[in-house]
Amino acid sequence: MRLYPHLLWLVAVLSMVIAATAMTASTASVVAKLEDCSVEAAGATTVTFTNLRNRPVSIFWVNPRCEEVFYQTLQPGSSYTQPTFVSQTWRMRDTQSAELLEEVLAASTGQSQTPGTTFQLYLPLVTQMTETPAPGRATVNRPDDVSGYQVHVMYVVPSDGADRQLDLDGSLANSVLSFQNWLAEQTGGTRLRFDTYQSTLDITFHRLSQTDAALAGYGAFVRDQVESSIHAAGFNEPNKLYAVYYDGTSNTACGGAAWPPALIGNAAVLYLQGLPNETVSCSDTQFASSPAAPPDYLEFSMLHEIFHTLGAAPTCAARHVLQGHVGDSSSDLMYSGPLPWYPSELDYGRDDYWGHNNPDCLDLSQSVFLDPLPANPILPPGWP
Repeated sequence: MRLYPHLLWLVAVLSMVIAATAMTASTASVVAKLEDCSVEAAGATTVTFTNLRNRPVSIFWVNPRCEEVFYQTLQPGSSYTQPTFVSQTWRMRDTQSAELLEEVLAASTGQSQTPGTTFQLYLPLVTQMTETPAPGRATVNRPDDVSGYQVHVMYVVPSDGADRQLDLDGSLANSVLSFQNWLAEQTGGTRLRFDTYQSTLDITFHRLSQTDAALAGYGAFVRDQVESSIHAAGFNEPNKLYAVYYDGTSNTACGGAAWPPALIGNAAVLYLQGLPNETVSCSDTQFASSPAAPPDYLEFSMLHEIFHTLGAAPTCAARHVLQGHVGDSSSDLMYSGPLPWYPSELDYGRDDYWGHNNPDCLDLSQSVFLDPLPANPILPPGWP
């Protein structure tokens, strides 16, 4: 089942053009019909497509051999006029998922029309569908307890994914509180500021419109697609960083993040069903069983991705390696290298991304996302 915040429409407007001076009337109109191939061309016409959806749409001509020929990609809110002929077939597909949205055929009706008449056909592509929320579940961002910059947690599943209700059974809340407690131990009391509602961690559930396979097909760019999808659904507040637990697949990693200023973004994403290689599954470990339980792989992984999204580790860091990581100790939260990762320390040696003495290099101990707020808080690099 797909969940859409609004009714999405695509408008196909056919404007009839007289092709020969001997013709005084047009007899073309538009019908929607699936699995039509274009036939021998009749009179000339133009087709104007207007994309009123919130996602890109690709336009294809279907040739007489029933093969799709790509012509144009329409961004949301844009229009495109295509010269064509009566009896030619055009298809509209979702650019990201390749889902067939509609097929339009210019065909003869036998009704005489005045030259220049415009025919309009409004094509409802998706009927608005809603899921009945489970008791206690939030599908929107609820009112914040406090203002300011904060991290908002989301449980996100693909359109065909199983809903394990991790937002309701305590799994995500326990996990976040577990790594928050660890962070406070490392920093002497400083934590990340998380979005809460009535003093409880505010977790939003969202079902994407794309299938698990379609998203996995983006390879190393699954995070970008998840971020784009939640933005389109309205989850893009300027003061929020989104910690997304995506219950879907990635074939390249167990998580992904922005890394400003090289990659600006506000979503840190864990792939809970990730399969980065044939021997490692991201679902092999469990969430912390309680807020007091020590953090394990999933807790450290989410904190790792959040720190990337805040800008760690910067290229100016003393031990920076591999685009946003450090290489001095496999116990470091931001380590990447040839050794197995066993995180237990925040910035080993305190010389890379937390509490260092380099005034010209990003120091996350001054981040605007911390609680308590530092005296001179800083935004992630490149954030507006």
